[in-house]
Formats: sequence, structure tokens, C-alpha cells
Amino acid sequence: MTPALRWGLFWRALFIQACWNYEGMQNVGFAFAIFPALRAAYDGEELGASCARHLEFFNTQPFMASFALGLTARMESERSAAPQPQREVMATRIASIKKAMASPLAAIGDRLFWGTLRPFTLVLTLCMCWALGMRHWVAGRVDAELAAQFNFTQTRMIVALLFGMLVYNAAALWIRWAGLGHGYNCGASGACGLDFVNWQGVIKRLKVAGFVTTVFLFVLKLWSFVQVELSAPVRRQDIILYCLFPAVIAATVLLLQRGWHIVRIYIAAVLVSAVARLIA
Repeated sequence: MTPALRWGLFWRALFIQACWNYEGMQNVGFAFAIFPALRAAYDGEELGASCARHLEFFNTQPFMASFALGLTARMESERSAAPQPQREVMATRIASIKKAMASPLAAIGDRLFWGTLRPFTLVLTLCMCWALGMRHWVAGRVDAELAAQFNFTQTRMIVALLFGMLVYNAAALWIRWAGLGHGYNCGASGACGLDFVNWQGVIKRLKVAGFVTTVFLFVLKLWSFVQVELSAPVRRQDIILYCLFPAVIAATVLLLQRGWHIVRIYIAAVLVSAVARLIA
């Protein structure tokens, strides 16, 4: 794969969901992304026919689609150099392998990015907020002293959000880039991409890291909260607030066990909160 072709596939793959639709899902985006490889392999009517072949149904996790994109680009290049009688058979094989890759790549990508990396980067963003001094996100009372301790500024919040976005998107862009090269070189196999790394091991380590970071952040926040609350006089509203939260949780669990619908519980919780607000 030439550098120009790889860059062409890479930036086009960023728009793989731009024309998402219910009939073909990512089919238009995939055809758009692979067009540089098709243009390098075909011309004339055969170029149009090859584009039409890739408008078939396709759907996978968008960051993991690069593995299928790289492999398909390699197979299309080999098909263009094959004798004419073999091309129809190779076109059918390309479609079947691309379809076979979609489901396992989607399963891995959903667990890795949506289920593991996204919540982990959220925790990292909150840790960055703490490191920048924004430590009292929620408190029972707000006064001048606490407002000063809150230490909230728009600049610091933007820095923390950019940090979390940078971590998440750096991983996503690296998978997109590396997936293209691996898919192009891994051979015509439906398991291409599954052997890139030990995906299960990566997901497990990220979950452990996320759990440890969450516990660490919880301990820091609890210690800060206790310090703030112990340094100020206790008010009646605070006592009601501290008793209300565990009471609502206990009541929710009890009502769920008795068969209440969650919407009914939500309405009851809103009414109880309104009454408690009036009393306080």
C-alpha cells in the first residue's frame, strides 16, 4: 500500500457513518472510503461496477472498519490483476469475507470503545478536573467560602474536557490507522483484525484500570467532602438531604421487588423530592 493510498483510505474512513441509512447502514460510507483503492485498480465501466458492488449492506463498529477496509482494498487490487474468468468468483469472495468480518469486529469494537474506553476516559477527565483544582463538584451548601474552594473556571473545564477527548480519540485514530495496514497485509481471511492484538486482554486491563481509577477518585472526593462538611455548621436542610438519598435508594429497591414499574417509581421519587424541598 502506497502512503498516498493509505492516507486517502484513512481520511475517507472518518466519514464512514456520514450517510448511514436503515437499508444499507454503512454501505455508502464504505464505498466512499474504498474509492481511492478502486480508482487505482480499475477504470471506465469496471470502476463504476466495482463501486456498485460495495453498496451492499455493511455495518460494523466504525473505528474497527479499517481492518475490513484494508483487506478489501488488497483483494480488489489482486482481483484487478487476475484473468477475466476469475474475477466474478473473486468478487463473490470479497463480498463474503467483508460480511464475515463485520460481526466479530463490531462485537470487539463495541466492548472496547463503547463499553470500556469511553467510561474510562470519563473517569480520567474527572481526575484531570481534580488535578486542576476543581474538587467540590457537589456539596450540601454553597457560600462564599465554598465558592472559592470550588475553584471552577471555564478554562480549566475546557482543558479537562480536551484531555479526555484527546485520550479517547488518540486510541480511536491509532486503531483506524494501524487497522488499515494490518488489514492490507493480513491476507484474505475472515479472521483478519481478530489477530491484531489480544483484544480480550486489552479490554480486561482497561476495565481493571478503570475500576482502580474510579475507586481512587471516589476516595479523594469522599475525603474532600468530609473536610468541607466538618468545617461548616450543620443545617436542617443538610440533615434532610443526607437522609433523603439513602431513603430513596432503599425505597426504590423495595418497590422494584414488589413489582412496581420504573416509571411509577420515578414519578413517586419526584413527588417525594418536591415535598422534601417544601419542608426544607
